[in-house]
Amino acid sequence: MKPAPLFAFLVLLAAAPSSHAEGWNFAPGGNFQYDWYRPRADVYPYVDADDFRRARISATARYGDRWEFKAEYDLEPGQWTDAYAKYSLGGGHSLRIGQFKQPLFLEELTSDKVLTFMEQGLPAAFAVARRAGFEYAWVNPDWTLTGTAYGKNVNANGNSDTLGFAARGTWVPWRGDGAFVHLGLAATAEQPDAERARFSSRPETGMRQRALVDTGQLGQSETIARMGVEGAWVDGPWSLQGEYTRVDVSRDGTGDFAGQGWYLNASWFPTGQTRGYKGGVFDGPVFGESGRNAWELALRVSHLDLDDGNVQGGELTDWTAGINWYASKHLRLTANYVVADSERQGVADDPRILQFRAQFTF
Repeated sequence: MKPAPLFAFLVLLAAAPSSHAEGWNFAPGGNFQYDWYRPRADVYPYVDADDFRRARISATARYGDRWEFKAEYDLEPGQWTDAYAKYSLGGGHSLRIGQFKQPLFLEELTSDKVLTFMEQGLPAAFAVARRAGFEYAWVNPDWTLTGTAYGKNVNANGNSDTLGFAARGTWVPWRGDGAFVHLGLAATAEQPDAERARFSSRPETGMRQRALVDTGQLGQSETIARMGVEGAWVDGPWSLQGEYTRVDVSRDGTGDFAGQGWYLNASWFPTGQTRGYKGGVFDGPVFGESGRNAWELALRVSHLDLDDGNVQGGELTDWTAGINWYASKHLRLTANYVVADSERQGVADDPRILQFRAQFTF
């Protein structure tokens, strides 16, 4: 089916209320995020901007206890995000086919609706993100195992010879009264399309601005290997979370490339809520009976190093302070202030960014 008829079907389904019919359950969904961006430029002339960061509409269909189908379209870039069919085998085992997020990087796997900050930390430059493929998952209350085989993103143009594999395992070694510890390990390996690779990052903003660090095209790239280590601690309204990610690119006839990045963040709900958690990923705050009015304060430091040998992509460190107000389960207001310190090929560029977001989800 062509994208236009598919999109029309998705809009019609999402416009209808959640319903049941002969074992089927249909539910619409939406995620609309509007950002205001006010930078203080240093070297590169960053400019004020405001626009939709995401404008996504989705439809989920479930049949009985086994089948789940989901399609989501982002109106802002005009692209499909999720589009998959999932079958539960029972006992925590499941199979999935279609396009979905590949199992690398805890922040990447956390829904954009409930990320602590407006954008992921700098190691997200190495994320595989959404690709079309096949997945097997085994999910238990205290541990998960996931493996995938994937190709290109369905929105990519032209033919692609990309073939990759990913695996991730998580473990909760300790649980207490409203507290737990999360540990995770993930890795991917792929043969890139057209033997090219590139990694870059803006200073933790979603606005279309210049990247502060950038490897440029890494030609003759035969394989890309990624690995990630993740950990988190939650105790009631307090939490710590961190990740380290590394990428290694094997190149034919020229020097290989290795890049790395990490982040550490802390958050606190002065109103007493705690972060939701299920299946090895974080969810939104757990509200009380009122279902509204949660405040969250957060601080993060993240670092990305794209310098290696003759590849001088640069280094970037960001400090980000954030405040979230969850007015309800559907409405969230966010403010972030980012202090960026970068250097690439001898040029330092240290912008400061104040940004706001209004988010409505259903």
